[in-house]
Parts: sequence; structure tokens; C-alpha cells
Amino acid sequence: GRKAAAFNVLFLLPISAIAVACAGWIGRGMVIQGDLPADIAADDIFVRVTALLTTPAGFGFFVAAVTAALMSTVDTLINAVAAVVINDIYRPIVDSRKEVRTDGHYLKVAMLVSALATIVGVGSAWGFSKFDSLYEAHGFFHATLTPPLVTAIFLGIFWRRFNARGAVSVFVAGAGLMVLGRFFPGTLIAPFSHGIDAAGETPYKYIGALYNIVVCFGAGVVGTLWPYSKQVVSNAFDVSDSDENRGLTLWTLGTARHAFKGGVPNDARGEKVLAAWQIDDSLEPGMVLVDATALGQMAANAGDLVYVCDQRWWLGGLRSAHARFEVADAGEPGLIRLAPDVAEAAHFQEGRKVTVEKEF
Repeated sequence: GRKAAAFNVLFLLPISAIAVACAGWIGRGMVIQGDLPADIAADDIFVRVTALLTTPAGFGFFVAAVTAALMSTVDTLINAVAAVVINDIYRPIVDSRKEVRTDGHYLKVAMLVSALATIVGVGSAWGFSKFDSLYEAHGFFHATLTPPLVTAIFLGIFWRRFNARGAVSVFVAGAGLMVLGRFFPGTLIAPFSHGIDAAGETPYKYIGALYNIVVCFGAGVVGTLWPYSKQVVSNAFDVSDSDENRGLTLWTLGTARHAFKGGVPNDARGEKVLAAWQIDDSLEPGMVLVDATALGQMAANAGDLVYVCDQRWWLGGLRSAHARFEVADAGEPGLIRLAPDVAEAAHFQEGRKVTVEKEF
């Protein structure tokens, strides 16, 4: 997830920003050259520039491409709605009733959900008819739906403390503040407008995205940091799976940690170790071998989970891998040996040291 986010931010988003802004830059040059009137509306720049720089056939192609992009988004969202309803709502209800349903049954329900989602989407055309152009409607659509999704994804990837309560806060409190912003733009969105005039039936249709992203991030942070009972947390780490201790829960958090590791979690606090590395073909897949001294510094035991990462923190974990500790080795201090699959997954560079850290 971190690699995908970094690639998206550092590579795809700059290209997208340039592609989207090109029409505005070219339009500004055309205004200076006198090819376009100085009082042309900013919302018309994309269409006017495209029409002037292409043939009628080319203009039709670009309009079709924009429409196809919108339709691609629509069918993806319809499919996503059907998947969420079936897997997160309908199937758990069926399973709770101990009913057995075939894949064909779920497919029919998914088709029905898709049809209903399409009808709701078509009905939303009335709301988008308030905009003067399709381009404006597209911008408002992403300014409204994208902030909560991006907030939850980015906080989940880059902030380890972000939890389910924070995610719920994003989609409930954050979305609620977004709705209030549409009803009271002069009070809530205006401070973010940087002097932009609130004109038309849909004021701040672009800069409103900044307000939306700020309130969503704020809701996520507040929801995550909101005080909670320590007693609840301590009980959550009860690893006992007996009927007396489980109560009405299917699993405790402690039981989940035990199952994830495949053994008793090791919560002893240790230190990070900086070491050189080399590949050892004799190791089993997914294993890392360290010397006894390093194992003691990390308060680790054989079989514990380990996170090996390039020492350059600014890479954000782009060169890293998860593995398990092999039995302590009395070999060379300051050197760890990696199974070939671990080294391949991590993409470590020769001559670069790595940090080794026990997870739990």
C-alpha cells in the first residue's frame, strides 16, 4: 500500500496535474495572442482550446474520451457498490442465519443491486443539471466523493495509530461537515476560498474540495485520538479462547494476534538493529538469520516476526520486507542473512545497510 501511494503521489499525480492544467496554460497563451477573448469564462477553456487545436474529428474524439472516462468511473462504482453490498452486508446476514446460498443466488442479488444503483445514479442527473457544463459537474463530483476516500486510505497507510473509529469519523463526521459546507458555503468554505467569488447556484465548486479534505482529515484525526477506556484495551488483549472469557465476541484482539503469528506473541520491548545484509540460499523461504547479540538487542526469539527495511527513512518503506527470525546464529556480528525470496521482495541495494526490527 505504501509503495502504491508513493508511486501515485510522486509519479502519476504530477502527470495528471500537468495534463489537466495544460488546457488552462494554453488558453492563457491564446488570450495573450488574441486567439481567445480576454473575458472568456474559465470553465469554457478546456472545450474552446480543444476545438481550436484539433479538427472536428479530433474534437469529437476528445469529447468521447472524456465521456468514456466518466462512464468508466460509473461502471467501476456500480460494480464496487454491488461488491460491498454482497460481501459486507448481505452475505454476513445470510451466514448469521446459517443459510446456504449458491454463487448463482449471490450473482442475481448483485445484479439487482447494480440495477438499483444505476437508477439512483441516473436520478442524480437532476442534481448535476444545476451545473453549466459537464466539466463543472465532473469537478464537483470528485471534489465531493474523493476527499473522504483519500483521507481514509492515506491515514490508514501513513499513520499507524489510525483505527476503525477514525475511519468511521471520516465518513460520518467528515461527510456531515461537507454537507453543512454546501448549505452554508459563505460561513464554512469562504475562509478557504482565497478571495474566489461565490457566484452561481453552486458556489465554490472547485475550492470546496480543499474545505472537504481539511474537514475529513480533521475528523479522522480527532476520531482516532478521542480518549477511550484503557480497561477495554487491556481486555482486548486477552488471549484466552475459552467460552468463559470470550463472551459474545468471536475473537479477541489477542487471539487474532496469536493466529496471525502462528504462535504466542512476543511483546517484550527491544531495539532496532542496523546491519549489513547478504543472501543465504540455504535459508527457507521467508526467513532471516541474525547473530545472538542482535537477537538479544531486539528481545526476539526464533519464529518471531521481523521487519527489515532500508535505513533511509525518507524512502517510506519502499525497500522493505516482512519475514521471520531463524534460530540464533553465532556468526558475524552486524550482518544478517536473508532468504532469497525476502531479498527479492525488499529490492535492497548492494552496499546499503538495513534496519531490523521485531514486530511482535
